[in-house]
Amino acid sequence: MLGASRAKPFSIPNASTKTCVVASAALAANAAGLIAVDPHLLFATLGIAAVTVRVFNAATGVDPYNLLQYPMCAVAFGRVDNDGEEEEKAKRD
Repeated sequence: MLGASRAKPFSIPNASTKTCVVASAALAANAAGLIAVDPHLLFATLGIAAVTVRVFNAATGVDPYNLLQYPMCAVAFGRVDNDGEEEEKAKRD
């Protein structure tokens, strides 16, 4: 299994990278016609959202994307169970 030896596999530690991914997905969806939003309004909304996320992250130290990231990664890649590894180590010792 990929990343089985890591405590947090498939995690992107930088919230600004995640903000760029979300913004690019919104811009691509707008360009493809999946969402019908004025481009100026979309850019303004994304800019305000990016600044808000950055201020929240700097003030609290909490990554606001973790609420979505952990469940999505658990579904896509499987949940990492570290408790089973600790039990196996205890049995070997």
